Amino acid sequence: MGQLAAHKGIDTLIEAIGLSSGAALTVDIAGRGDGQGKLEALARRDDRVRFHGFVEGHRKEQLLAEADVLIFPSIWVENAPMSIAEAFCFGLPVIGSRIGAVPEFVEPGSNGLLFEPGNARALAARMVELSERPDMLVRLQQGASESGVSWPTPEAMAAKYLAVYRSLQGRLSDELRHGAERL
Repeated sequence: MGQLAAHKGIDTLIEAIGLSSGAALTVDIAGRGDGQGKLEALARRDDRVRFHGFVEGHRKEQLLAEADVLIFPSIWVENAPMSIAEAFCFGLPVIGSRIGAVPEFVEPGSNGLLFEPGNARALAARMVELSERPDMLVRLQQGASESGVSWPTPEAMAAKYLAVYRSLQGRLSDELRHGAERL
């Protein structure tokens, strides 16, 4: 769900879906971008893949509510992906790339699983593992729900950023004042 581009790991996802061909799973893909054609073609070839195109509002919420897990295969260094926040708010564990800030949010065995970026075999193994281990999936869903409750709102994040900027502004003012006194 989101931007469908190479740096978001769509090639890794496509390969992982192929590697998990024997698993009983369905992959819903939503979004738009340069990789859209590849994913539409995959959905035509593999009946386990459903491509929805760009979704928002009620349709997006419906897809999240119906999902069991969010796959986040990015090969790009991510800061604080909103997709992960949304997943947790819907009680969805995340299978995510061990890159950037993703491991700061996805705690393996608690609210999701991690794999090395670009490693389609490892991603496929995580997908298959969760499709075959409903007990693990339920445990991860509970952890994801807890993470969703504690995830900061945009307002809370903005307040924290403002507090940091104000403290830096205060230090800068003090340094300028002390520098002027020395002259």
